[in-house]
Amino acid sequence: MWMSKRIRWRLAIVWAAVALTAGLAAALHPQHQHDQAHETRSGRTWTPDDLVVDPFGDPQQFAELWRQTAGGAASTVGSMDIGEIAVLQDDGSLVQGNVTNTPNIIQAFYATHGDEYDQVIIHVASTYRGDVDPEAGFAFFSLVAGYVGGINRFQGNPAEEFGITRLIGICNMNDLPEYPQSPTEDFFGDVASYVEILGQEFEHAWAAFVQPAPGTGADILGRSDAHWSFFLNHPGIGNASPMEGNRWQANGDGSFTTVESFTGFGELDDYLMGLRAPMDMVPFYVIDFPPGRDPFDDGAFPEPGVTVTGGTPIDLTIQDIIDNYGPRGPDTTTSMKTFKIAFILVIPPDSGPDPADLKKLDDFRLAWEAYFNHTTEGLGTMDTRLGIGPGVDPSVFAQVDDFESQTIDPTRYQYVQGATISDLGLNEPSGANALRLNGNWGGGDEVRSVPIDLAGLPFSSVTLHYSVQRTGGGDSPELGDDLLIEYFNNVGQWIVLRTIVGWDKDQTQFTAFDDILPTNGLHEQFRFRFRRLQGDIAEVDDYFVDDVFLTIADTCPADLDDDDTVGILDLLALLADWGDCPVKGDCSADLNGDGNVGILDLLVLLANWGPCP
Repeated sequence: MWMSKRIRWRLAIVWAAVALTAGLAAALHPQHQHDQAHETRSGRTWTPDDLVVDPFGDPQQFAELWRQTAGGAASTVGSMDIGEIAVLQDDGSLVQGNVTNTPNIIQAFYATHGDEYDQVIIHVASTYRGDVDPEAGFAFFSLVAGYVGGINRFQGNPAEEFGITRLIGICNMNDLPEYPQSPTEDFFGDVASYVEILGQEFEHAWAAFVQPAPGTGADILGRSDAHWSFFLNHPGIGNASPMEGNRWQANGDGSFTTVESFTGFGELDDYLMGLRAPMDMVPFYVIDFPPGRDPFDDGAFPEPGVTVTGGTPIDLTIQDIIDNYGPRGPDTTTSMKTFKIAFILVIPPDSGPDPADLKKLDDFRLAWEAYFNHTTEGLGTMDTRLGIGPGVDPSVFAQVDDFESQTIDPTRYQYVQGATISDLGLNEPSGANALRLNGNWGGGDEVRSVPIDLAGLPFSSVTLHYSVQRTGGGDSPELGDDLLIEYFNNVGQWIVLRTIVGWDKDQTQFTAFDDILPTNGLHEQFRFRFRRLQGDIAEVDDYFVDDVFLTIADTCPADLDDDDTVGILDLLALLADWGDCPVKGDCSADLNGDGNVGILDLLVLLANWGPCP
């Protein structure tokens, strides 16, 4: 978690005596005082103890707060999207007593926005009378749902009862005046900028909660056991983590010096976020000191230029973490790589959005995208746009997707959580592979299509085709491990189209389904998704999906010349084809599909005479 605002560290220089009687020489560095007050831009003071993770407790406790206020927060809140910033105009429920009400802010946001975001970032406008603080600390992260194993973090999604299936967590980043104008200016302890503070809050969805296996004797956690130890040397050539710790240099004489702090996500961060495979990581170390001989607290705030002696490096690899918690699941083959983030600006009831605030927050948004994409070395990307983008032409889904490639097609599917392509299905309808949704360590898998423009198409004209197999050559689902096929309606809600129940018998054959889309699915941002519900999170149970495509019925089949009118030219074309078709089904004038162009087809044409609907 993070710290205060425009802080100038005042280091209290405390030198320890050299313990010659014990035969140990330890030249100690000035000690960081954790009760030291730090002045903010508004003149208030904070200490590191004000910096918290999950201030509402675990996701179940946050869900209970949400449950207590559900339905009462968003009814009179104004909402408008200005560029890529979601602006919420307070009605008195979002800021109460100059303190944010985060559950109410989230409810107000989702009242007008879809379930499209992995995290949301909250800021408060400069136009409130007086400073507005988060419920806890200077800035905090609150976990809403956990889907990852092997990282010592909560697993499950209590928010699903509110229709929120994608949100992982919330970053409450305080009011905008507490930050410099530039998002990359180091203002906190002269070593950290806005994007680095947000980097820490964002990463709290996955870090830092892991320790090496006990046999190593290493402790790599620092402040609140939720940040890296001051003495952790971040692995790799790249960066010093926004989750604290430092990059250390061994000087060859038994001393070590910090050379970098807060330069970006490191290899250990990448691993926990699901971006870097264990095989792509180098060893790292933490400096260990004899009991009572630490130069200062391992929760001290990072600082370059610090030299310590008397410590011994404990060499570690990522396998030491895996030995303690098991491998990260999902691993990098199926983990999320693109993160969808929404930036929220809360404004007071009595004023509109300040253009300067909008410009500042938009600059922060763009800088955050660039920072994340750059410091993860392209392994991850950040999408901070509101909405889901324009719908593609439905012809993109006209061809059957048989999942024979080794990757899920990004031109068809824009969100994939945990699902893979596998050959464990039995008797696939085409090819050897199918889409596999078998759950993960935190719950169900999900695949969402890109938006598809179905606006203007008539009722009953669009059909979603797919084939499903329960279990196949994998594991049997149980009660509650259902597969949902859902569509995105014209008011931003996901509606169940079909449920494949988990308690039914195992299958060795695929079942084909042809679901006609309801009228409220025929809009410019229609989408569909396959979503495996979370049953027992200790189980990993299988569904296989294959041969996915859309068909659009010809609403004017008698328009043989495609001029949007059934008229004399179409009649002449039908008469020219009179008689048996050369190949059944390959004869456009055979309007009733009987393999012959005759009197029945003429009657169909005459019944449809005039402009096409």
